[in-house]
Amino acid sequence: MIKKLYTKYHERMAFNAFVSSRFEVAVKHFQRLRELAPQQKGLSFNLGMALLSLGRSDEALTNFDLEYKRHGNSHPLTAAMAEAYYRTGHRGKALKFFKEAQKGETVEKMQDFYRQRWAICKQKESYEQARQAQTLIQQADVHLHSRAFPEAEELYWKATRLDPTAFQALNNLGALYLSQEKIPQAHHAFEAADRLVDLPRIKSNLSYLRQHPLFQEEPCTTDPIPSVGT
Repeated sequence: MIKKLYTKYHERMAFNAFVSSRFEVAVKHFQRLRELAPQQKGLSFNLGMALLSLGRSDEALTNFDLEYKRHGNSHPLTAAMAEAYYRTGHRGKALKFFKEAQKGETVEKMQDFYRQRWAICKQKESYEQARQAQTLIQQADVHLHSRAFPEAEELYWKATRLDPTAFQALNNLGALYLSQEKIPQAHHAFEAADRLVDLPRIKSNLSYLRQHPLFQEEPCTTDPIPSVGT
């Protein structure tokens, strides 16, 4: 009985943290859940998604593999593995998994996204640029967390030029601009991310932004994409 109560508690805490983008907290509770119910279906997948959101892609892959071995494949798992392989330099596996993800997808926006990612993986030069973009995003994240906004902004935009599918960079740019109350620029960045992928986190950011007192539904009056070097 006590174990069941602890399990329910950690499930609630993990998912609440995940949906509010507190991924470190989510990881902590998912890991505690695995100690309590190691065979629970979906647990390794959810832990992997939280780790992937933190940029810990190798650890995410380990959990995705464990989920596959214990519970078999699914479309969300295929798509998650494609993303993790893409970020960790496994071009051949990313190519395969994005193709499979595209076939199993029913949302047109995500079909287009997987098709774009597949095309990047198919061309070695394009994929190498995408790998560079991932490095820039990681560097920008460090600047963002230390509130070095100009440095983070420049690196995120450079990343989007190297990889037009880098939705994480666009979403983080939206957060960066929002924290400075640059509302038109934040709206532009969040909308650009939302055009690429169908993710609740990005939609939630857009919804939050549109409730901001300074928000107005009008075009950005300043160039939201600064000219930076490549």
